[in-house]
Amino acid sequence: MIEKVENAYLAILRTVVIGASGIMLVAAVVFAASATTGLWGGVNERIKAPDVDREAVIRAVTVPAAANVPRGDTTSERSAATEGADPNQKHYDHAAAAIVAFSARQPGNQGALNQRMVADVIKQRAEAFDEPDLTEVFANGLARAIDGLLNDRRVQERVAGTSPVAVVNELLDAYTREFSDQVEAERRRISQARIESAERKANSLFFLSAAGVCFGLFLLIVFLSIFIKIEVNLRHLATAASQARPG
Repeated sequence: MIEKVENAYLAILRTVVIGASGIMLVAAVVFAASATTGLWGGVNERIKAPDVDREAVIRAVTVPAAANVPRGDTTSERSAATEGADPNQKHYDHAAAAIVAFSARQPGNQGALNQRMVADVIKQRAEAFDEPDLTEVFANGLARAIDGLLNDRRVQERVAGTSPVAVVNELLDAYTREFSDQVEAERRRISQARIESAERKANSLFFLSAAGVCFGLFLLIVFLSIFIKIEVNLRHLATAASQARPG
């Protein structure tokens, strides 16, 4: 009677062991697969080149509202000397020449602007962005946009109510604000992406640890099933031996 109970118990235990080992193996595979998604993912930390909307700049200058409220000084001067020719100088000179020509065309012009001084002002604004790539994008973008900005009818009408220099300063301020806003938005995106990437990696480490634990339990259960199999076989041999013994 006791032997039958023990055999029944071993049969149940064997079934439980097989089921548990299968569950542990599946769990280990699932956790390992979940871990790989976070460990191999990276963050694109390159700032997308801003593309300033010309209409946004013109509206900021020609619409008398909160749009013209300064959002902080982004034209802080940098005194660091650069060696050799500035690759962006051609952009500064092009924008400065367009501004000087615009000012000279206006009625009642009080005198010609100094093109070199205008170019230096634009350079200061461009170099306020501490990354060379952003400086180049700012200078190139302004050089490409300046003619369209200055020749816009709404800007021409704006000059009638003030001075050419004031309008030019407003245009430069508006362009710099729009550019700066896009850069800051990209930096916030990168910062958020870094946080999310760190969270994914932390979760991946947890899943990887869980996969290791599940696989370890799987091996333990496999060894347990082997011991159970050995015990069952020994019992069969003992039963056979007892039955074969002359009686």
